This record gives sequence, C-alpha cells and structure tokens, in this order.
Amino acid sequence: MQKSLSRPVKKQNPSKFRRAALCFLCALGLAMTGAPISLAFFTGAIAMVLTRVLTIQEAYQAIEWKVVFLLAGLIPLGVAMQKTGPPLFWQRK
Repeated sequence: MQKSLSRPVKKQNPSKFRRAALCFLCALGLAMTGAPISLAFFTGAIAMVLTRVLTIQEAYQAIEWKVVFLLAGLIPLGVAMQKTGPPLFWQRK
C-alpha cells in the first residue's frame, strides 16, 4: 500500500497571500543584501508565524524531517572532508 504525499488543500485567503508574499520578498531582499541565506529565510518563516500566515503547528508539520537529518549528517562530513584535504588532493590531479 502506498502512502499519499498530498495534503488537503485549504481555501486560500487573499490577505494571507499578500502577507506571505511580503514575508517572502523581505526574506529575499535580506538575502540579496548580503545576509546569510539561512538567516534571511528563517527570518521570513518567523515573520509568517508572527503575521499569522501560518500557525506554529502548520509550520512544524511542513518540516521534512528526512531532509533535516540528511543535512545534519552531511554537514559534519563536509567539514571533515575540508579539514583532511581530499578535495585538494582530487583538485591536483
């Protein structure tokens, strides 16, 4: 049996759409001005919760935990590779 990945679609609220678009554009603007991308879009996500575009529960449910744990595993691997030097070794050949 295959699990459905689709979520039920709620009726859209135009005022929420405008607030969400504004939060996204502000986050994009922050990223374009030199702020770290992760910080800029985290700020946009927090702004969506504060402006009640999303509830905290909806934001939590939207997290893809497989991706979070994949990144949590790959970041130390990248740091270890950078410190031990295999990328430099491969670059010389």
